[in-house]
Amino acid sequence: MTDKLSHDEIKDTVKRGYTERLQTGSCCGPRPAAISPEGRRRSLQDTLGYAPAQLEGVPAGAVASSFGCGNPLAFADARPGDTVLDIGSGAGIDCLIAAQTVGTAGRVIGLDMTEAMIERAREHARQAGATNVEFRLGDADAMPVDDASVDLVVSNCVINLAPDKEAVFREVARVLRPGGRVAISDIVLSDDAAELPAALRHDPDLLVACVAGAIGESAYLDAMRRAGLTEVAVTERMVYGEETVREFLSCGCGPTGGDQDPTGSLAKLRATLGGKVWSARVVGRKPVPPELARAIAIESAGAADLPALLSLLRSASLPETGVEAHLEHFLVARSAGRPVGCAGLELHGDTALLRSLAVDAGWRGFGLGRRLAEEVERLAVARGAGRAVLLTSTVRELAARLGFVEVERASLPAEVRGSWEFTSCACDSASCMAKELKG
Repeated sequence: MTDKLSHDEIKDTVKRGYTERLQTGSCCGPRPAAISPEGRRRSLQDTLGYAPAQLEGVPAGAVASSFGCGNPLAFADARPGDTVLDIGSGAGIDCLIAAQTVGTAGRVIGLDMTEAMIERAREHARQAGATNVEFRLGDADAMPVDDASVDLVVSNCVINLAPDKEAVFREVARVLRPGGRVAISDIVLSDDAAELPAALRHDPDLLVACVAGAIGESAYLDAMRRAGLTEVAVTERMVYGEETVREFLSCGCGPTGGDQDPTGSLAKLRATLGGKVWSARVVGRKPVPPELARAIAIESAGAADLPALLSLLRSASLPETGVEAHLEHFLVARSAGRPVGCAGLELHGDTALLRSLAVDAGWRGFGLGRRLAEEVERLAVARGAGRAVLLTSTVRELAARLGFVEVERASLPAEVRGSWEFTSCACDSASCMAKELKG
């Protein structure tokens, strides 16, 4: 074997390696608990952050064949109705979890370049009864996915395997809709980690072990930015010490094929990487062109919008209580038919309680919040309200610019003060503001 692998050789090595792992149950993350299905399930929960509820309904085979280094669905903010793409979907565990969240109105696409993985994932989807999931054979740097067709891209310990990571991120930016999100669990190195010797850097087994292909964290994030992604950041790190490095290098993936290390290269590698390699939670977003933000339509919300509206409110840490009961008085901001913002009101006599103003994070900074506030105020006038009131701890300045002034709660009608929003203890510290409306 030469000391360097070509682009195609790397891909062929990864394909062979992960086809073998379907049979052996070993992996590229910390010690696999494939000792038993229940042991593996506990490992996913205790080590990689999978919630028990996420694993309910996921076939045991998908759990046993999970080779990730984290749980991207734990921080991905998948929403009802989303289209989710999983890069390197493997046996399908993350796709099946995402399918539960996006619901029948949503869609999940699993992409993998290994035929055996695609076959196994399709069988697991059949066992789970997941009809909103499909699996496609293809490479991460040339995805068989339409432009601007995906709301959320996730990936679990896969992009570090790609020979051209920036090409993968260009594809991510291509397939995401404007404002679309990225959530990745992946292996990266400390920026000050010593470069591996060439013989180890190009060793096929170390490549499949997620070591040889890993790059520095800053280089990883820079590749995302150069591809056009924004708001790129690492939100959490699970650092691997020498013992953890030994575990994932000793499961048949290391340069000597296991714990046998006659040359001492594995021991040297552990010492080199201990504390210098980690599983990172990486997030990012595709920016929204200003002209597209200006083209957003604001319309009356309908029953079909309810799941998306609740998800928007949840993402903004706003209460969901009462939305369904007052849905006829809610507005939704749409981009290409998809909800990206909302606002609503409750009518209490001739007083309109304005509430639930939320804008998707990727669509902020374009004046959409102000547009929604102005439109819901017009709606209040159209519904016969002579006064608008609100409680806020986040949009005081916006409300003031729209003509609202702070008032005492006691000055408001008893019906308004008795609403859920006013009686909730969560709003005790919020400012009470009011405005006289003109018809």
